[in-house]
Amino acid sequence: MKKLKIFVILAVLGFGCKKKDTTTEPTTPQPQRIVLFEVFTNTGCIPCKEAAEHLDSMMNKYPDYLRIINYHVKTPDPNDPFYNSEVDRRLNFYGLSGSVATPYLIFDGTVVNQGINNMDNWETQFVNLAKESEKGDISGYCEIKNDTIHLSLKVSGVQGKLFAMIIESSIDFNAPNGESVFNYVFKKYVMDTICSTGDSFYIEGIADTSWNYNNLSIVTFVQDASTKEIYVTRELSINVIQDTTQPLPFSLETDSLIYKRRGDQFPVICEFIVNSQIQGSFYVRKIDNLPQNWFSNFCYNGSCLPPDSNIFKIEFRSPGIDTFTLDIFDDTSTIPDSGTVRVQLFPVTDTTLKIEKEIKVIRIP
Repeated sequence: MKKLKIFVILAVLGFGCKKKDTTTEPTTPQPQRIVLFEVFTNTGCIPCKEAAEHLDSMMNKYPDYLRIINYHVKTPDPNDPFYNSEVDRRLNFYGLSGSVATPYLIFDGTVVNQGINNMDNWETQFVNLAKESEKGDISGYCEIKNDTIHLSLKVSGVQGKLFAMIIESSIDFNAPNGESVFNYVFKKYVMDTICSTGDSFYIEGIADTSWNYNNLSIVTFVQDASTKEIYVTRELSINVIQDTTQPLPFSLETDSLIYKRRGDQFPVICEFIVNSQIQGSFYVRKIDNLPQNWFSNFCYNGSCLPPDSNIFKIEFRSPGIDTFTLDIFDDTSTIPDSGTVRVQLFPVTDTTLKIEKEIKVIRIP
C-alpha cells in the first residue's frame, strides 16, 4: 500500500511539472483604414462569379474596413445590362481600354490583380493596405428627394482628386455567368473635382427612377491623379425622402419677383398667370408694404380697379388659364427707395389653400 501511495504522488507531481507551452498563433494586424477595391467585371465573365463570391466573403469578414465598386464593362458580353458609358471615364483614368480582360481588380488605386490566379493573396494585400494609418477624412450627407440627389462633402487633411459615386446592391439578375445577385454596382458619377484640405462641396443631380433608392449608397474617396494612390475612402448612406405633399390643383406664376427702376421710370407692371385644373372661384388679394406716396392696383379683364381695392374674384367655369396685372406707381421723386406687395391666390371655398408671391420694386438713382 505504501508503494502505491508513493507512486500516485509521484505521478501527480510529475504531471504538475510539465513545461507550459508558451507559443501563440500569429495574429493578423488590426485594420486602421478603409481600403477601396475597384473591380472591372462583366455578367458574361465566368471567373467573375468566383471573384465576386470571394469578395463578398471578404466584405463579410471586414465590413468596417473594405469598400467595393463593381464597374461593368462591355467584354466579354457586350449586352451586360449594368454597363453604362460613365464606366469608360474610370477606365480612361487608369489608362485602360473598354476591352480590358475581366475580372480586373485595383486595390486602393495601386495594387493590380488581373484574373483570379492570385485570389488567395487578395486578403493579404488588403491587410497590408489596411494597416496603414489614415491620411485624411471625408464627411458629408446625401439625400434623394423628389428624384433629385443632394450631396454635400467636406475634405480634411488631404488633397487630390475628389470622387463620389453612387453604387447599388442587392440587384437580382440571372446572368449568363451564373451570378444571380449583384452588389456594389457602379451607377453614376456624382462628383469628380480637385480638392484641398478644408474644402466643402455641394452638388445636385438627377436620380434614375429605375434604381432602388433604398439599396443605394455613395462611395467617396480622394485620389492622387498622378500616382493613383487613394488616400481616404468613405461610404455615405442616402436618406430617401418621400414627399407626400399633394400639389395644389391651381398655380400662380409671374415672370419676375424683383423689379428695378431708375429715377421716375414708373409704373411697374407685373403680369400674373393663374392656371386652374378645376372649376371654381378664386380670390386674388394684395397686401401693400410700400413707401409713402406709392400705390398699387389690379387690372383685370381690360379695366383697372381703384388703388384701394385690395381683393377681386376670378371665375373658372372650366379648367383653364387667366391673367391679370398688378401696376405699381410712386410719386415723381427720384430718391432711392423700395417696397413690396404680396399677392395671394386662394379658392373662395377654402382660404387655407393659399399661394403667395411677393413682388419687390427697387428705385435706384
